[in-house]
Amino acid sequence: MSSIKNQLETLVALQHAETEILSIERDLAGIDGHIETLNAEVEEYEDRMAAFRSSLDALKLQYRTDEREIKVIDSQIGKSKEKLRSVKTNKKYQSILKEIDDLKHKSSDIEDRMLEHLDRVETADSELAVRETDLAEVKKEVAAKQEEIRQ
Repeated sequence: MSSIKNQLETLVALQHAETEILSIERDLAGIDGHIETLNAEVEEYEDRMAAFRSSLDALKLQYRTDEREIKVIDSQIGKSKEKLRSVKTNKKYQSILKEIDDLKHKSSDIEDRMLEHLDRVETADSELAVRETDLAEVKKEVAAKQEEIRQ
């Protein structure tokens, strides 16, 4: 009878161990899912950062393009002023003055646009610095959570 009792106790202990193993395996499967979720969140944040950087680069590119356009306009104004010195008729003189005035207005509009771009670039640069700091903190938190989960 004690042999059957010992066998039953062994079977109960074995069943308890198997139940615990299954529970641990379920927990581990959940942990892997949780780790994947954390990694996905970090990747999503990094993707948003890349898109933000891309839009910032586009703003900077537009600013540089406007800068080059201003130089071209300034060059055209200089050439028009040179032509102005050699003009013989009043009509041609007025025409060149109008051309110079139009170029100056165009230049002024571009400079205004450049100032807007510059403001947006400065704002975006400071926001990017904040976001990069946030990303570093998120990565650190995720790494700590993953380590905690693994332990």
